[in-house]
Amino acid sequence: MKVWLAILPLFIISATFGQNNANKKPATFKLKDSTAAIGSVCVLRDITLKYDTEVDTSSFKVMDSIIRFLKRNPKIKIEVSSHLNPTEGQMCYMSLRALAVTNYLIKHSIDSVRVIPKEDYGEFPIVPAKSIKDMKTDKERQKALYLNERFQLTIIGTIKK
Repeated sequence: MKVWLAILPLFIISATFGQNNANKKPATFKLKDSTAAIGSVCVLRDITLKYDTEVDTSSFKVMDSIIRFLKRNPKIKIEVSSHLNPTEGQMCYMSLRALAVTNYLIKHSIDSVRVIPKEDYGEFPIVPAKSIKDMKTDKERQKALYLNERFQLTIIGTIKK
């Protein structure tokens, strides 16, 4: 059984962080950027996993882009989070999915101190479950569900070398 996420180009979406910055969006970054600021976010929709525990070969290109970004920025520390739709049964998979991406990066020479899987089950849906429930058409619901499914990389700090 393969679990497929939408395979589309890289999208950049932001979420809010911190109580005092509720109206401010964090900076975003792309994997081709030379560097990124602490707190900036990169959203990826084109990572596919097998059984929610292993990066699929179709995702090697984007994973290699993450590795290149981290090698260009050897002091950056990132948090990897997986976001799925807030339905029962999917919640337990989010930390497994983040861990799968983290393990891939570690296996490909990224120091484990620099890559942290987030284990909070993706608390920041782009479209809340209640809003999805209230949508009138299947097309609206499918679009909203798609927006929620993503991997997110967040620059959380730097390490001393």
